[in-house]
Amino acid sequence: MAVNLTRKTIVGVKTETTSGTAATGFDYAATTGGTSNQTQLVYGDGAGVWQADTTMVDMPSLTGTLSPQKQLAGRSLANVSLQTCLIQPSVTTEDATNVVPFYDPLLKACGMSATVPTTPSWNVVYTPESTMGESSDVVSATVEVYQGGTAGTTSIKTTATGCYMNADFNLTAGQAPTIQFTGQGRYVDPVTANAPTAVYPSDNKTLVESEVLTIADANTPATKLVPICRSLTFATGNSIIERGDINSDEGLAGLMIISRAATLNLVIEAETDLPSSFVASNATGPFFGNMKSNDLHTISFTHQTTAAITATFSFPTAQLTSVNMSDDGGIRVFNLSYALIGGSLGDDEYSITFTNPTA
Repeated sequence: MAVNLTRKTIVGVKTETTSGTAATGFDYAATTGGTSNQTQLVYGDGAGVWQADTTMVDMPSLTGTLSPQKQLAGRSLANVSLQTCLIQPSVTTEDATNVVPFYDPLLKACGMSATVPTTPSWNVVYTPESTMGESSDVVSATVEVYQGGTAGTTSIKTTATGCYMNADFNLTAGQAPTIQFTGQGRYVDPVTANAPTAVYPSDNKTLVESEVLTIADANTPATKLVPICRSLTFATGNSIIERGDINSDEGLAGLMIISRAATLNLVIEAETDLPSSFVASNATGPFFGNMKSNDLHTISFTHQTTAAITATFSFPTAQLTSVNMSDDGGIRVFNLSYALIGGSLGDDEYSITFTNPTA
């Protein structure tokens, strides 16, 4: 027996061919997202990446004693929490799969679909989708976690199938950009298994620095504010429900994303003047008036792994829902809260574009 160290945690995620049916054939030597089969670069608490969640059903009988009776173990799920960084491969060969980030299966489990990268730009674009299941690009994922083992040695293997997720992107000035994936899947009994030999993607994380955030009125997008921004937080806001079914084990058919309410929060410095309209030379903006008038903003932010390898977030129809002022080290800042709403076509409230034109 050996001590089970929480840092020694290997996580694999694979898109399922049939939603809710466990993916097989994990290849822990895969390092690019195009395979939908990844060893994740995971940070944080290794003990919290997989947790069992079993409902206990209590039907107390009327007896001549106050002593409790046995409960029934009901449906079992597995809670999954994976934190990684907003990084992508640095490649030089013309292989479209290499442009796809290693957390591609997790983005798809968040209700996003992906375009197929093509030359000459080698872009892959993720957008929200309203169709879930095998006929679409949005399919649940299987998550495998090997806890405590070194390659080829005994470890505890925990698994969750049929996983759907939420993603929270946190980009704070001068810090590493993080993505927190949280979700649920079907519980699978833990087993003892030998840990695989894992080959990880390049750990080329970079600070949030020297990048561009712009805010524009959606009606006049040519005039863009470039504020001093403390942080950007983007949440997919998926509602994930359990699907009860008396014909299924434990009365549970699985999980499904049934709605979303994506949000965006910005913290920017407030200047001393408050213009009535967007002025390119002023970073404050008419935020109070825009919120009262239900005006929409077009917001764009680009994170650079290198000058050429970028991840661009686009929010074309963002509606202000709250404008507050607060103090940050003696400087007054705006806390701007946005609801990300769809345009005329729908499924277009946000997009994430990964670019590697050198591929």
